[in-house]
Amino acid sequence: MNVLCLDGSTYYCFFILFIEISVIRYGARVIMNVKNKPAVYIGTAGWSYGWENYYADQLPGDKRLEQYCQLFRTAEVNYSFYQLPHANMCRQWLQETTDSFLFTLKLSRSITHINKLNHAEDMLLEFFKRIKSLNSKLGSILIQLPPAVSLDAKRLKNFLSTVKEIKQELKMQNVRLAFEFRHRSWLEPSDDRDAILEILRQHNAAMVFAHSSRYPYPEDEPVTADFVYLRFHGPVRLFASKYETPFLERCARKIQKWLKNDLDVMAYFNNDADGHSFENAKTLIELTGI
Repeated sequence: MNVLCLDGSTYYCFFILFIEISVIRYGARVIMNVKNKPAVYIGTAGWSYGWENYYADQLPGDKRLEQYCQLFRTAEVNYSFYQLPHANMCRQWLQETTDSFLFTLKLSRSITHINKLNHAEDMLLEFFKRIKSLNSKLGSILIQLPPAVSLDAKRLKNFLSTVKEIKQELKMQNVRLAFEFRHRSWLEPSDDRDAILEILRQHNAAMVFAHSSRYPYPEDEPVTADFVYLRFHGPVRLFASKYETPFLERCARKIQKWLKNDLDVMAYFNNDADGHSFENAKTLIELTGI
């Protein structure tokens, strides 16, 4: 660092120092923000489905992630919704993926669907401890609430405060949060919903824009974080129908707009039946031009 300063490149030296300090404090993703280059990550909800037509012949299931990450830069993990991933599993995922690959993990249903975000301190701490080894490749945590949970500002605020404390304790402040609300009260404009949006902004947490044939969609698409999170569950049959090109073209234009506004974008296709998610993700990547 001192050698760089001797040649008169004072600004350059300061910039390098700024990046190094940022990396120490916040992790690798801050480099992207320092360079002011927002990124888009498009993938599918998982990689171990029966997509025989998309993987090499007779490729074992435990080898599919390695091939998947040659095609996509991110994956959404639903396994963690049903049971906590083991530390060894997380370390294996790290080894099998490229340096720039990002995972999104879905928060345990014990926290979201059984406890409904209440009294979840111990479970949250255990969840974050289990996934800590993924920290450098952890794009976000997906927090999906069931339709039975209606708008509740106090519940959300208390939950986010608990998560903030846990992230600080484990030095995982860089981990982002994305909420997929399924009760209409969270998604339709109102004074109460405005309060929810402000709480999300205070914690840099995103409201998921989830498209499906079953659940309501936030038509105003409020941005509450430094990233946008998209989910696609299928336009007709839930998890089992394909998006057509005109719809994906509209999505691509939105993504390009968000990128121009310095927002990262994460997008996942959950219409996994018959390889629809695989095909749709590839098409959206091509249309977005990344």
